[in-house]
Amino acid sequence: MLILAVLGYLWPYLTIYLPTVIADRLPSDHGLLFRGIIIIRVLKDVAWFSPVPMLGYAIFYLWAAHPFFKYQERWKYLILSVVSIVLLAAFSHFFSLYWQLIEKLHYSFPLKDAFFMQLTLKYIASIVVVLISLGILLFRSQELFWGVLFSCIAGYLVVFAIGSGDFHLNHYLLAVPAYAAVFLIFVGNRNRTIFAKALFYLAIFPIVLIPFYHPKLQYDKKVQEAKTQFQAMQKAKVAAKYADEVMDRCNLAQYSSLSTASAITPFTLHSPTDLGFTQSSFAKDKPELRKRFLERLEVAPVVFVPPDFFQTNDDKDVADYLQNQTTAKPPSCAENIELDREGIMPLYKKTTIPSL
Repeated sequence: MLILAVLGYLWPYLTIYLPTVIADRLPSDHGLLFRGIIIIRVLKDVAWFSPVPMLGYAIFYLWAAHPFFKYQERWKYLILSVVSIVLLAAFSHFFSLYWQLIEKLHYSFPLKDAFFMQLTLKYIASIVVVLISLGILLFRSQELFWGVLFSCIAGYLVVFAIGSGDFHLNHYLLAVPAYAAVFLIFVGNRNRTIFAKALFYLAIFPIVLIPFYHPKLQYDKKVQEAKTQFQAMQKAKVAAKYADEVMDRCNLAQYSSLSTASAITPFTLHSPTDLGFTQSSFAKDKPELRKRFLERLEVAPVVFVPPDFFQTNDDKDVADYLQNQTTAKPPSCAENIELDREGIMPLYKKTTIPSL
């Protein structure tokens, strides 16, 4: 926060970014609850689809087996605690699958459908097995019971943090402190039983394999993609300078950008009215998100779009608004700007630009 304040980004961060993330991005797909229970999504990304899959398997192994490295209990209770952690992860997976299906069915229950009934039975069975294992653990060792419970709460918060950004790659950085904590628990306990030592050396195996086992990458293709992205970023920086010049000359505080013109957002000195999360902003089946998107579009004094926006855009509401309420004719304050536009076209709102 201090760094954001020094750089001058704190106010836009608090008034634009956080409200947009909380109001739009979090509820845009399955709501707040599901963002922390889609554990299988994180497993797929970190282990199955990662260029270093053994790292993902090592992390999940250490998370599940950490009672052996942290607690000094009888080995059969430690096994039960590990089983409880795995069962809770399985329960969260079935829970997410089941309620995603219920949402798609608009909260109806087709009891005659064989697949639906099979998933329902698995969901109910997972609840029963989890409750039984936790009940036995509570009866035998309260310390392990609370340890397992808090471990799963921590797992929920980690997955929630990643899912808050729609599971984009940059949000996986938020899980690094949790990875570090699990690893420190793993290396910190010296008083291990024979069984714990066996698990210790078993955990070392995937860690040692991390540098050697990875899918074959097409490096030429990756390099070309990186060059293409770099070129697009350079063009966006040039376009952002043009957008800032327009805003400065016409004394405008904020803008909106649509489609590929949204690439200027990270590079402008001025703040957008909306971050343009396409999956929520253009979601016509989510009335509240749609309403907020249109409201933010309407308050923008200038909207930046690609030159072919009206030919490629399929959103009739947005197109009608821009055609009726904005114009591509620049006001006197924006005339004779010699900077390169690099693929963006400003549309000025007729009611907020004095010279129009």
